[in-house]
Amino acid sequence: MEFFIHDAIPFYAKLALAICILGMALRFSRYFYNRMTMKREMTPRTPTPYPAKGKSILGALWAVNVQTFTKFWLKANPITALGHVVYHVGFFTAMGIYGLVAILSLDKLAKVPLHRAILMVADWFNFKIELFGTSGFYHSLGEFLTSVFLVALLLAVPGIMTPFVMSILGKRGMIRPVDSVAKALGITSTPGLTTRNSIHGWERKILGVGVLVMDCMMLFTLLFPVGADLAYIIHATFGLTIIASLPFSFLFHEIYRLRMWGAVRRLVDGRTT
Repeated sequence: MEFFIHDAIPFYAKLALAICILGMALRFSRYFYNRMTMKREMTPRTPTPYPAKGKSILGALWAVNVQTFTKFWLKANPITALGHVVYHVGFFTAMGIYGLVAILSLDKLAKVPLHRAILMVADWFNFKIELFGTSGFYHSLGEFLTSVFLVALLLAVPGIMTPFVMSILGKRGMIRPVDSVAKALGITSTPGLTTRNSIHGWERKILGVGVLVMDCMMLFTLLFPVGADLAYIIHATFGLTIIASLPFSFLFHEIYRLRMWGAVRRLVDGRTT
């Protein structure tokens, strides 16, 4: 146990961070190289007597990030869609709290060994006294973050379980017909798209199971505190694995969502509706 606490996990933390930074540098350098060398996607608009009316920035952001989801997916398969939303809200809230705790505690973390700093962040809700004190604003903030963290995990766990349950029931890809023409033809159910056993598909399944286990472990150690050493190994191992795999797996799509700006610009310019 001492080897994992003082040697293995700190080494893995440095390795995971190095892998993540290198992978992100490679992904972004490839992206910027392609952007500089490829033909421009958007050229100046040809003036016309009746120019298309574009959307406002807020309207375009709403259309790209909300309406693209509600107009089809939510109607086509509401259970899977809502599970997806609930999971992302819970997961990113929990991850955001981890980051906020680390930022607020930088001065304290800098004074302790690396393995201790990782433990204090990974298992922060059991180190609230050391991190936030016993009174004052930071103490109240720590209590508030604990409540939000619990709610976030209670959302994330059933949310991430939803696609697995729907897959077992054979309904994850099911498309509920919402078109009046389909209903008029007597179509009451559709099987949806066939899931292919591709490398990408298996990658999503493996990482999905990993995230599910991590979420369940975080929730369990929050509700039923375990030994600090065990919590340290559990949280740090799963968290650092996610960090290391971020640039090299489908998880990168969470960062690549910034590409939505291209669609926003098209809507603002009236190039698409």
